[in-house]
This record gives sequence, C-alpha cells and structure tokens, in this order.
Amino acid sequence: MAFLLDIPRMQMPSFARYCSLLVAVGLWTPAPGSAQVVDRPRDDGVLRVPDVTIDVPRIGGPTSADLAPPAQGSREAPKLTDEDLKSNPNRATFVLGKAVQIRDWRTVRHVLGYYADIPGHDPLALLYAKGALDRQEGRHRPAIAAYREMVERDATLQYVRLDLAAMLFEDKQYSDARRLFQILRRDPDLSPSARQAVEQYLAALGRLDRWHGTARIGYKYNDNVNQGSAERYIELLGQEFEKNPALLPHSANAINYFANLNRDFSITGNHVFSVDATVEGDHYWDDRDWRETTVTLRGGYKYRDLKSWLSVLPSYSQLWLGGDPYRRTVGASIEYGRWIDRKWQIIGSYSYFNKKFDRPGLSVYNGDLHALAATAVYLQSPNTIFYGGLTIQRDLLETRSESSSRDGASLGFIKVWNSGLVSRGNVRYSYRRFHDYSFWDRSTIRRDHEYQVDLSLTHNQLRFAGIYPRLNYQYLRVDSSVPAIFSRKGNQITFSLETTF
Repeated sequence: MAFLLDIPRMQMPSFARYCSLLVAVGLWTPAPGSAQVVDRPRDDGVLRVPDVTIDVPRIGGPTSADLAPPAQGSREAPKLTDEDLKSNPNRATFVLGKAVQIRDWRTVRHVLGYYADIPGHDPLALLYAKGALDRQEGRHRPAIAAYREMVERDATLQYVRLDLAAMLFEDKQYSDARRLFQILRRDPDLSPSARQAVEQYLAALGRLDRWHGTARIGYKYNDNVNQGSAERYIELLGQEFEKNPALLPHSANAINYFANLNRDFSITGNHVFSVDATVEGDHYWDDRDWRETTVTLRGGYKYRDLKSWLSVLPSYSQLWLGGDPYRRTVGASIEYGRWIDRKWQIIGSYSYFNKKFDRPGLSVYNGDLHALAATAVYLQSPNTIFYGGLTIQRDLLETRSESSSRDGASLGFIKVWNSGLVSRGNVRYSYRRFHDYSFWDRSTIRRDHEYQVDLSLTHNQLRFAGIYPRLNYQYLRVDSSVPAIFSRKGNQITFSLETTF
C-alpha cells in the first residue's frame, strides 16, 4: 500500500487539505483497495499523425498505336531532312505519325516545332501528335482537350477514342472513362488487342468502383500501458510524497485490432464523394481499465487528377476506455498533395478538432485542436521512398494551464527489398510548451521534449490466402520539466495478420 512520507508538522486543517489533494490525484491511498488513477487524458492531447499516402502517377502509358494492327514495312522512321518535310506535307505527316508510333518523342517534339507552318498540313495529325506528346510528358489536360477535339471532328476515329478513354482513366476521371470504354466495347471493328485492352480497363474500373477495406488483428505487448512516469516520488507544495504504485508504469498484453471500410463515389470528371469508417482498439486481457476502442466516421469531397489531389473530410470519432465512453471528437481535415515532378511530391494539411471528454473530471481538457502539417516525399525509385515533414499543433482548451503549443519534425522511409522484405521506419521529435503555470509547478512553465520511433516489417513471400504477417515496434519517450508526473518511456511490440480487399 502506498503511504505518505515525512508528514509535516502543521495544523489539522492544512493537513486535511493536503490529504484531499493527494487522494484526488492518486498520490496517496488512504486505505487498501481504494487506489485512484491520475485523472488526465489517455493520450495527453497528442494528435496522431496519419501515414504518408504515396500516390504514384502513371505518366506516358500505352497508346492506341501499340494496340493497332502493325503497319507494313520498317518500324524505323525515314531519314529525311527538315527541308524534305517542309516541302511535302504528306511526307511530314507520315514521319510525325511514325515517330508517335515508335515513341520517338525527340523527333515528335522537333517536327511539331514547324509542322503547323507547313501549307497543307493535316490538322488532325497535328492534334494527335501534340496530344500524344503532352500525355507522355504528363500534361493530360491539354492532351485530353486535343483528343476530344479530334473525336468531335471525326467520330470514326475509334483508336483516338481509345487513347482518350485511357487518358481519362490515368487522370482519374473514372466516370467519363467508363462511358467511353463502354462505347468502344460495342464497336465490332475493333482489333482483338484493342478489345482486350478495353476489357482490362473496364475490369480495373470495376475494381475501383466498389467498397475497399483493410482488416488487421494481432498481439500487442505494451510495457507502459498506463503512460505513467517511473519517478517514485513527487514534490507537492514543498513536500515529498511516494506515489501510489498504481501510477508507476506497468505492462499489459492485448489483442490489437483494426478494420477500415471506404469507398469513393465518382460524381463527374475529377470530383468524388468519399466515405470512410474505421474501428480500432486494444483488448487488454490483463488490464481491463486500459481497454480502448475508437470508432471514426468520415465523409466528404475529394478532387483528384494525375498529379494532385484535394480532400475536405469532416469526421466524428468516439473513444471508449475501459468499456465506458471516454472522449468525442468532431472536426475536419483539409489536405492537398501534388507531384511537382517525377521524383518529388509535396503534401500540406490543416486539421481542426473539437474534443469533449465524457468523464466530468476531465472537462478542463475540453477544447479545440488546430494542426498544420507539411510533408515532402522523394521517390528515389519505385522500391525506395523517403519523406520528411513539419507539424504545428495548438491545443486551445478550457484552461490555459492545460493548453499548449507543439512543434515537431519527422523523417521516414519505405523500402521494398529485392528479397521481398518490406520495411518502413519513422522518427519524430516534438517540442511542447504549455501556456500557463500548472498545479504541479508554479515556478516554471511546463515544457516537454517528445521522441518517437516507429518500425514496421513484412515480407511478400510470407503472404498466404491474401494475408500478410506484419511486425511493428514503437518507442516513445517524453522528457518533461515536471518529470514525476509527465516524463515517461514506453515500448510497444505488435505482431499482426493483415489483409486488404
């Protein structure tokens, strides 16, 4: 049983006041079996940073020239001078079309420099070559406009329509792409290779236009489930007390679970309505008080194209702790991401959440959270990705002493090894400063240094029946200016089985 050390000599009213404070925060247990737990938020207001989403664009995909019946003769473009082409529009048109067919983009770019000035040039050939080059270089908007103009001028250009449908698919205009592919499917004169491509695109659209999800279940070990400080003594109002043992770090074992279901509904063009539901939690079998379950619902607008996306997603979240309602969160997140070239992606986001705790003793932690994040992603290769970011977070709660500012930085990587091993790692540092003196320390403003490391391993060859085994490790350390209450360290190890559908 915890006990009070070095009881000071004082009058009874003051001693009673000490005891009431100690019992309220759980630092002193007045009788066996009546241990209290420090009444502060489970996560101390920490906003969990979501994983970076890597959306690699498909630029310069196959063209209808690859699917059309092969032309007779050599695949090599004739070796002619610019003067030869400028003096003969038919020859220039042939060379330009041949260069597109064999993907000689250098020649396409060169001939386009003067083709429009050749008297008698073919306007449709000009649109075709410009559109093909724009598509190859990731400029899908002008490419789509050029091919739409061609189809409007000549409705019999089915291979141009096939290119147009493929570009709409690449630009994530799925509803428009589906309509064109369905028109092409009904064309009896389409070549077998082109018909096969149409069916493959329609099958891919069918896979996209359905519910998707992820399910994961596994074992978790947490050596500091109560997020307690290892300091055994605390100084309060000039006196030192031994903490209740229930407040010291202790370990627990859990069944960890996660399930997500989501779907994007195409509205028109690049516009999407998105819905998302997640259930996750830890079922500790040896520490019922820390069992937690979180349900999050999101739904809102997304815009997406080949190189960028924008999402505005309102959300509602409910957390249960120990089987009882614990905290409700209502808010929204705005995210914008863009590939600025073939290697670099930038992501920016703003989030707002209003937090309200269901336990009366935690009402001082009710309030608003604002967070800004900026992330840069470097695609070194299709199998190696590095990313880093900065975050700014402001907790504006009902009391200034619990309100805080947190600024942080993170670095991470994703690596797929030749052996099939997939590794992911992330390190994060945050500096947190509170806005007023706390009950625990009236001489200095509380400041925390937070360090976190996350590692994840899986292996493609260990997949069975669509299920992946995954090993995760997380280390968290908080160095606080009020160490006896808020400094802590923790390790979590999770082994899980995961599947996506």
